[in-house]
Amino acid sequence: MKQSNQADLILESMPRKAIKTRPIYGIGINDSVFCTAARLGGIGVNHRAYAAWKGMFKRCYCQTYQIEMRTYEGCSVGNGWHRFTDFFEWWKVNFVEGWHLDKDILVPGNKVYSKETCVYIPPELNFFVSMSVNRDDSHPIGAYRCSDSDKYFSKIRDRSGKSHHLGTFADAQDAHEAWIEAKLQAANSFKTVCNSIRPDLFKSLIAKIESMRSVRLSSAA
Repeated sequence: MKQSNQADLILESMPRKAIKTRPIYGIGINDSVFCTAARLGGIGVNHRAYAAWKGMFKRCYCQTYQIEMRTYEGCSVGNGWHRFTDFFEWWKVNFVEGWHLDKDILVPGNKVYSKETCVYIPPELNFFVSMSVNRDDSHPIGAYRCSDSDKYFSKIRDRSGKSHHLGTFADAQDAHEAWIEAKLQAANSFKTVCNSIRPDLFKSLIAKIESMRSVRLSSAA
């Protein structure tokens, strides 16, 4: 359930003056009847729903942002959320204070923000399912080259953020497979919270981890 926020309530009580504004990244239409941003007590404030809505467009369409966060390449905002009021109706029912808007835990590999694919999840769950992004090597996820040998090691972070060494392996694929298995085991600690959000979320979490699995390529004869 949405927790109350005084700034949001104040903004919602203020009629919006400028109805026609430039579309966000040429796509998003702010059709709100109330102020989505204003200065309150000398401080600039955005309505939390507006901040979340605008943030989607930044992640999907800002080239500068995507240079830093390459996992958002090819992402888009679905037609159903091009207008702020449509997103706002969904947000009012689904938003939870401090949680993160996730687009691909329900549908692994999904790149479209929509009411069918998005869900608010706790930050520790979001961090847990996030892939190792912005790596410049070609090793499979969870595999890291040892600096002093031709071997590989793997590590995993638990829900508190603490890193755990999983071992040293002869090749990158072995390190990757150890990471996948450890990730699947660690996912069980999120089963209760997943079930409290929606009944199919834990199954989707397991499917997302499995979607990260890399298949070993057979050597040519």
